[in-house]
Amino acid sequence: MQKWIFATALTAVISVQAEPRLRYQHIAPRQADVLAKHSATEMERAIVQPELRFVGYFDENGQATAQADGIGYFRMQLGKTADGRIVIQDFHQSSRTKYTDPFIVPKKTHLNQFQVTTWAGFHSKYLPTGQLQSFVEYENGERKRSAYYAKGRLRLVENEVTGEFGRYAYYPNGKPMLIVVERDGKMHGKMFNTRGQVVYDSRRDKMPINANSPKARAIQRVMSAFQDLKQEMQAANLLEDNK
Repeated sequence: MQKWIFATALTAVISVQAEPRLRYQHIAPRQADVLAKHSATEMERAIVQPELRFVGYFDENGQATAQADGIGYFRMQLGKTADGRIVIQDFHQSSRTKYTDPFIVPKKTHLNQFQVTTWAGFHSKYLPTGQLQSFVEYENGERKRSAYYAKGRLRLVENEVTGEFGRYAYYPNGKPMLIVVERDGKMHGKMFNTRGQVVYDSRRDKMPINANSPKARAIQRVMSAFQDLKQEMQAANLLEDNK
């Protein structure tokens, strides 16, 4: 998630005056199991030629291996789409649980290379325990949105639609933490406390803000919580990007 840089997000929230109105929408499933069901349904529709085939083993660093090592991954080909693109899925060797949801790769993809480009679907990352960590959704080779989960709950998402880019962060209790939306060259941001109450709205609150005021202290608490979230992602090797 290379665009999630703390300073950039903070600047966008506290410095913009002419901003678009926020749209509250379902930008990503709040619960991981909802994502998995949606992904499975989409791939079932996409596969017109089922073809279950073992592709190969990979070690924990993504290098192809001739045999299983018990700690890496293995890849399965599930079938083909109507236009001849291949659908694949990766699994953990240790638990034999899924590492990714099924996804479509471009034509002429070398399946024995672990790092592949996603053409369509959710390029997800699951732990051996089955918990979803992250996903990047693609459509026709274009990145649409990405998200980070912790303990099965949505914590961070970037959403890209026509003419709009949004960044959304959530507290562990599911309440919104920070929202920044850019549309038509304008930005609008909001910060929330852990109860879901707005503590800063760039359309309403004008700068500068008294550093000793309750509002400034509330903003600082949000900044601190976001920094903690950043460190959590960094520890999971998810700060820059998914898989």
